[in-house]
Amino acid sequence: ESQKAYARALLDRVNPYTKTSYTSEPSVAFVEINNEAGLVHAWLGGHVDTFPEVFLRELGEQWNAWLKQRHGTTAKLRLSWSAGEQALGVELLNNGDFSQQTKGWQLEQHSGAQAKATVAGSDVLVAPRDGNDAQNGALRKVATSAVEVHVNKPGSETWHVQFGQAGLKFETGQAHTVSFRAKSESPYAISVSVAQAHAPWSNLGLAAEAPLTNVWREFRFVFNAAQSDTNARVTFGRFGGEGATISLANVSVKPGGVEGLRAGEELGAVPLFQKKTFGQRTPEAQRDFMRFLTDTEERYWVAMYRFLKDELNVKALVGGTIGGCSPLNVQAKMDWADTHAYWQHPHFPRKQWDMNDWIVNNKSMVNERGGTLPGLAMKRIHGKPHAVTEYNHAAPNTFSSEGFLLLAAYGAMQDWDAIYAYSYAHTRISTGAWNSRKITSFFDIDQHPTKMATLVSAAAMFLRGDVKASETGFKTKLLREAEVDFLRTASAWSLVDGSKEIPKEAALLMKIAVVVDPLVNTGKGTWNNLRATRFIADNGQLIWDISDPRRGVVTINSDATRGVIGYGGGKKFALRDITIEPGATMQDGWSTITVNSFGKSFLITATGLTENTGMGWKNAEKNSVGRDWGTDPSLVEGVLAKITFTNVPLRTPVTAYVLDERGARRKALPVRRLNGNGISINIGPQWKTLWYEVEVQ
Repeated sequence: ESQKAYARALLDRVNPYTKTSYTSEPSVAFVEINNEAGLVHAWLGGHVDTFPEVFLRELGEQWNAWLKQRHGTTAKLRLSWSAGEQALGVELLNNGDFSQQTKGWQLEQHSGAQAKATVAGSDVLVAPRDGNDAQNGALRKVATSAVEVHVNKPGSETWHVQFGQAGLKFETGQAHTVSFRAKSESPYAISVSVAQAHAPWSNLGLAAEAPLTNVWREFRFVFNAAQSDTNARVTFGRFGGEGATISLANVSVKPGGVEGLRAGEELGAVPLFQKKTFGQRTPEAQRDFMRFLTDTEERYWVAMYRFLKDELNVKALVGGTIGGCSPLNVQAKMDWADTHAYWQHPHFPRKQWDMNDWIVNNKSMVNERGGTLPGLAMKRIHGKPHAVTEYNHAAPNTFSSEGFLLLAAYGAMQDWDAIYAYSYAHTRISTGAWNSRKITSFFDIDQHPTKMATLVSAAAMFLRGDVKASETGFKTKLLREAEVDFLRTASAWSLVDGSKEIPKEAALLMKIAVVVDPLVNTGKGTWNNLRATRFIADNGQLIWDISDPRRGVVTINSDATRGVIGYGGGKKFALRDITIEPGATMQDGWSTITVNSFGKSFLITATGLTENTGMGWKNAEKNSVGRDWGTDPSLVEGVLAKITFTNVPLRTPVTAYVLDERGARRKALPVRRLNGNGISINIGPQWKTLWYEVEVQ
């Protein structure tokens, strides 16, 4: 009701210039109900567990009403949930009680971090029952061995100090229980996870926090293995800053530990499932809870949608939230589907949004197998307009000018309907920051010279359709019950999408869509070896080449746009009747060069390294400046390249120009005639520009 009141206050406002309310205003193209939010998403992130009691009580009443409607009696509920109950099995860890000191365990110290692990006797407080908190119930002291991990020097990342044991074997879907006792000298939350002990180091189903105090506490986590692995590891991490000391005892990893309906539970008195103890329930109990959350969330979205459409008469297309934060079967009931993505979003190792302590990894996306783009493609809902309303490659990443070019090229190939750069600016004109002449933040592009310069080429590729839409495509089913089952092991921000059935590399080859309607036929495209290192889109216009794993290159080869994005230095790219030969650059041959035709004129945009004057890099990796973003003006690399137009008749008048910051002609650029047809130009830092124009009469 509060959100309805807010929506009415916002959308019933009248535009003073057009005398039209926002509900009917033609300039309002889309309405989104709630940004990056949803009940399932919030529960998977552990946030529902921390709701105020008044909300948890209401949600719990709805949960029990839902169970009663579905099962009818406690006996039927017990029978349904009993399948898959598993008692605890045989211990998998070696020396989990540290009776043999640290044998079998490994203390990892990365990037200059320093720590030590010592074992000593300790009196551990133990509860008479298993639980996540030994402070509940009567306590007793038990003498045992415990390991103390003391941090002498923390690394720049919280994972730079880790303590764990590898060599564990897991099978897909098998439930396992991880339990331990722990304390710290001061209140602190460590991490505990189970993942592969080898590349690509994928998490296998457990990534949790254990909030510690100076009193021993018992923790128990049950999870289902996400995939089989013969060399997995349990790892404790995020041990804190300099001087932090964490104590661990009685560490155990055992198969099993799964219950259905517990003793004392019955219809009307079944507690809400908490995220941190979800794995302790049988698969069917978990499915019921995810069904309940999905049904409850759907009622919200549909109620808001109907309010906007029926009561407020909103004419614009109405969406719910992004696919990564809500089940796709739910969002399919809206007018359009939304997604967000960021390449190298800032990471805050210790405190969220601490502007003194953050990391933006300084790496190019062209060396990855599609980077962020497959994740966006896998969330497209068949039959619904698809938008990407937030996208960026975060500054100060010095490769970030590739971002909007790659998004536009592959967004056009995927036949998406709208893409947004997030964000133009957060500053107000009154502060004078609109003309700061330097890069000011992670996402604002108004003062970022190379991001702004590439927008013309990106817009041409996407809006004009310079890059053609995929001609085949691949559709996969994600029906509601399958999605509910997948949600049991999903994570917040990346719920469930087409990647459950489609390899991510397929998004570099063809249009991807997820079908939620059981009656829709899934005419499927095909692909060859996705372990390849050269991915050619089915329209023939895009190639993502990582045959050299550290020098990836993406080429664009359409009638109206040609481009070389990535490590093209020293190579020659023949793109229809234009050849691009990038030269050496300040970043090992990395640059972005695009040529767009506009009638008789061709716009050449060339970008490379970008940073502010005196940028306060904290390290050689250039992954953080803290608050020291430097001063104006921002500095850009002048990219060396030879560009040849191979189909220009001998007597055709050709002129070329160096363009100024506004895109106006500043001075003439020398043009070299080739023998027979063709001309060539050489661009470089001597011209002090990012833009050039070639006019062919």
